[in-house]
Amino acid sequence: MNNEQIFTIFGGTGDLTFRKLLPALYNIEAAEDKELCARIVVVGRRDYTSQSYREAARDWVEKFARLRFKEETYEKFAGRILYYRMDFTDERAYGGLDSFYKEIQAGNHIFYFAVAPRFFGAIVNGLKQVEGAEKGKVVIEKPFGENLPLQPDLTRRWRRFSEGTIFTGSITISERRWSAISRLSVLPIPSSARYGMQSI
Repeated sequence: MNNEQIFTIFGGTGDLTFRKLLPALYNIEAAEDKELCARIVVVGRRDYTSQSYREAARDWVEKFARLRFKEETYEKFAGRILYYRMDFTDERAYGGLDSFYKEIQAGNHIFYFAVAPRFFGAIVNGLKQVEGAEKGKVVIEKPFGENLPLQPDLTRRWRRFSEGTIFTGSITISERRWSAISRLSVLPIPSSARYGMQSI
């Protein structure tokens, strides 16, 4: 494996990804931020290829990006995107994802969980099959869990990842927030069960 960062979005065909994440990542590309990951792996259940997904995402990015849309900038950005079709709730499917990562020579991982909290556990369990995943970083949307009784179980599952690599945030990624996620480890895994986590 090499040292290139791979940014993986679970829930890559949902509104959060199309309306917020991809436009925000395009903004980082347009700002010529050299810290943007070399590859953006989009995981979803729908029947896209990488090319058809890039084409579908174009209109969303053009509509919702903060910076002016330029075709040449989008083509450069789109070239980073790889679509991987899988049911992320099926833990047996993660062996195939591991093989895919090895095929593209994935290095350091950043995982973005753009899904409802009820799916977090299945993804974390599935990532046990992905070599090097436990050394990666995870970004989740607030709140951490959907109710207080279920939160201790989620906390236990997070302990697979190294301390200081779990981030929470709002539904946008700014250039400042991207820098924090890609270079720093600012939020430790909670040592005791609690509902909600501070944001970066």
